[in-house]
Parts: sequence; structure tokens; C-alpha cells
Amino acid sequence: MSVFAGLLLVTSAFLHAGWNLLGKTVHPSPAFFLIATLFSCLLLTPAILINGEDLLSLPSLIWQLILFTGFFQAVYMWGLAGAYKHGAISIAYPLLRALPVLLIAIMTALLAQGESLGLLAMSGIILVSIGCLIIPIPSLRRISFRTFINMSCCFALVSALGTVGYTLVDDKALTLLRNNEALQLSVIETSLIYLFFVNLSASVWLCCIVLPKRTNREHVREIVQKHLSKTALTGFAMTLTYALVLISMAYVDNVSYVVAFRQLSIPIAVIFAIYLLKEPGTPSKLVGTLTLFTGIVLISLA
Repeated sequence: MSVFAGLLLVTSAFLHAGWNLLGKTVHPSPAFFLIATLFSCLLLTPAILINGEDLLSLPSLIWQLILFTGFFQAVYMWGLAGAYKHGAISIAYPLLRALPVLLIAIMTALLAQGESLGLLAMSGIILVSIGCLIIPIPSLRRISFRTFINMSCCFALVSALGTVGYTLVDDKALTLLRNNEALQLSVIETSLIYLFFVNLSASVWLCCIVLPKRTNREHVREIVQKHLSKTALTGFAMTLTYALVLISMAYVDNVSYVVAFRQLSIPIAVIFAIYLLKEPGTPSKLVGTLTLFTGIVLISLA
């Protein structure tokens, strides 16, 4: 993995932890993420207006992939909202970030999508996953599978599956876009245009989740009236965060490196949650965070 990609992903990790922390303070819901995603579309509109003519040459497969990745993004946000509603961010966040690491590594190997992972990278990915799973355990002396059987962890699993889905689809779609000779666009322009349509697709899917229920519609109204500034700031941070991730995909040999390195946001989020939200700190969180960081170092050296 190149140094440039690493710098992009480190910046993205801080931003990701930051907007998750901000979202937690507003008690996030699908309605909250719907408004934040719509604001993201608004921010990215200039990229579409400037490069509108190039969109006519996009193949139909790209539009299909955008539809799929929007669905997985909506699933991710729905799971994220549920996980934070039922649990602490210092527990839910590591778990929903852990599972995609191994799942994507396995799926990219099965689908032969990208170069094969070396021993150092695989060791790092395993350590990242182990560290993420240790963090939620209340005590290292009482390790039990029951720790993960609760609503917060169930929603975290849903969110993790959404992450796996949109990451694999995004990697495929961006590879096709960057190899399309008809598009005379830079890596940044391609990423921003793609991100606009991903957010638009996710917004449509989120509407399908939010609008049918009256309570959700009322929550939309409440967010607009009371939390619009925080929601807009979250949308901006979400846009910048994932734009950096999409750009970094052009500078790695295997998308698994991107997914694993992004887990640097976990110790950042855990530290933020403990010191800013006053969530309890435990030895397992410390051990898990150190294990995770060791894994990230191995991946960056691969």
C-alpha cells in the first residue's frame, strides 16, 4: 500500500470517528442519516454540473452497481443507527468495524478481486479482527459469547454486512470507471461523481425505510427543526470521509488493505467516547485497541 493511500486513510479514520461521535450525540436514526445523505448530495452537485457531459458515456453496468451500493449503504446506516440506539459507541463501533475486515478478505480471495494477500497482510487482518472483538468484552476474565447477544451487537452485524456489500461493489464500479477510456476524468473527479450517485441511491433506499412510518416522518421534522446544523456537519464529514476512501482505492492492490487500514478509526473512536462522552474504559478495550493497532502496522508494512 502506498504512503499516499495511507495518509488518505489516516485522515479518513479521524473524520469517520468524528462524525460517528457527533451522530451519537444526536441519537442517530435512519431519518437522521437520510437528511445527512441528502446534504452530501447537495455538496457534490457542482462535480455533476461541471462534468455532466461525461455521464452520458457511463455503461449501464455502472448504474446497476450504483443501485446496489446505495442499498448496502442504506443497510449500513440503518444498522449503525440501531447499534448506537441500543448500546455505547465504544462497544458498537469496534464490532461493526471488525467483521468487514475478515469477510472482505475472504470474499475478495474467493472472487479473485485484486492481488492475493501476503502472510504479513493476512496476519495484520487477523489481529485487527481479534482486537475489534476483544474491545466489547466487559472483562478479560469473563469472555463469553453471550456478550455479543444483544440488540446493539445484532444491529452492528447488520451494519457490518452493509459495509462488506458497498465496499466490494464500490471497488468493482470504480475499477470499471477508471478503466473506461471514454471518461477523461482524474481520480478525484471520478470519485466525487461516483460518490454523488452513491449518496443519491442511498437516499432513495433510506426513503423507503423512513417515509412509510409516521414516527419516522415526525423524526425527520424534528431533526430539521432542532438538529439541522449537526446533521449538515455530519453529512459534510461523511462526504469527505468516504471521498478520501474512494480516492485511496486507486492506489492499493487489494481493497482488503483499505478496509483493514480504516480500522484505525476504532481506537480513535474509543478514546473519544471514553474522554468526551464519559463512557467507561475497561482493560479489554485497552488490550483490544493495542492488538488492533499492531494489526494495522503489519498491514501498512505489507
